[in-house]
Amino acid sequence: MRNIFTLFVLLLSMFLLVGCMEELPPETLALQQQYDDYRTNEFSDFDHFVTYMNTFSLETSHAGVYIEASYSVNPLTRVSHESMGVIIHEDQNYYYAVTDSHLFDDGERNYRITVTDTYNHVIIGQRIAIDKILEIALIKFTKPAKALYVLEAAHALPINQEPVLLLSSLGQIRQHVSLGNLIYDGNVLGVTVDLPLDDGIVGGAVFDVNLRLVGMIVSEDGLKMATYSDIWTLLE
Repeated sequence: MRNIFTLFVLLLSMFLLVGCMEELPPETLALQQQYDDYRTNEFSDFDHFVTYMNTFSLETSHAGVYIEASYSVNPLTRVSHESMGVIIHEDQNYYYAVTDSHLFDDGERNYRITVTDTYNHVIIGQRIAIDKILEIALIKFTKPAKALYVLEAAHALPINQEPVLLLSSLGQIRQHVSLGNLIYDGNVLGVTVDLPLDDGIVGGAVFDVNLRLVGMIVSEDGLKMATYSDIWTLLE
């Protein structure tokens, strides 16, 4: 009788445990997965860190492209704006890159868009979509001879002050990688890095510890970021 009672208690405990697991909200499961991923990439020593950064620099950063949008004011004068962008999608013939909408702040002009990839191939681009509220835009360009990297979206936003990577421009360096921390400042989401923040940070892509795209910086002070969920709406 005691054995039967013990078995009943064990079965009941297992049933309650499974029931509790099924009742976890999606947000909790996402944070749990995020924490597990973060622990997986916790740096054990300097060599581990170097390997991690090299993986980002030699692979993931190849999703970064440099974009210039220009238009003619008159036959002798052209105005141009430049920004970083990152590839978020591909099909048989094209790559699709997201960038900041400030490239196109001069109205519905006839822009000439050029895209320079990590191998210094220069390709003509085409604007596909723009969201002035989110301050992001989507362009496409013909696939060059060498394959480029297509980013994955993050599963959840990192927690406040969690380490992140920023791929942006810094002076003459077009594919500059820096470490920072994600910040929540009231209702504003952004990133802090130990660098002077200038125009080059706009259009910079933010990555979590698993090298997935978290968002894109859309203001010079670094305190405003379009999230990965915002970015992927441009593909809909």
